[in-house]
Amino acid sequence: MTADLGKLLTNLATAFPYATKLVTVLIAIAGLLIVARGIGDAYERSISPGRRETPPLGILGKLLLGGAMVSMPFLLWKAGNTFVLGGTGETTIFSYRPPSSDGSTYCQGINAVGVLFFFLMGVCAIFKGCMVLYQMASGFRRHVTGEAATFLIAGTVCFFIVDAGNLVGNTLGLKLGVENVCQLLDNPRGGS
Repeated sequence: MTADLGKLLTNLATAFPYATKLVTVLIAIAGLLIVARGIGDAYERSISPGRRETPPLGILGKLLLGGAMVSMPFLLWKAGNTFVLGGTGETTIFSYRPPSSDGSTYCQGINAVGVLFFFLMGVCAIFKGCMVLYQMASGFRRHVTGEAATFLIAGTVCFFIVDAGNLVGNTLGLKLGVENVCQLLDNPRGGS
């Protein structure tokens, strides 16, 4: 039965990065479509100002949001390189993850799956926040800036969950690292 759990963790640890990459590509494609819609709205407004009711700020919002969505993978990569690695190395966005689930304990495998799950939830929340902003720019929804900000901030925290945990642990003076938790789970008596 333990071999089945290990195989399940390995499969999940390999599936979550692909799902995260898929959502990231969908964000970039949606960004391109939003930019195209903004350019189309600007063109329609310029040739017949009274026919379309898109305000100039809505058009500008679509263009800025679409551009941000297209460049989001690069921005996450840069943020990961700067904050996580200290800006010292060149890395891809998905090399920022915990040790693989091939570790000696199931705790490390569960940690790898958990962190990769938070990566996926983070990009999904960022996508949802961007779509709420698009609906605001299009005039479909009003006064939901707090909802969009909540999704964007929560998505960023989820994507950088390891750093958020380290930040909270260092602030409170606690050792929240996975190594400590795994050591405690593997040896509950603390080394004796």
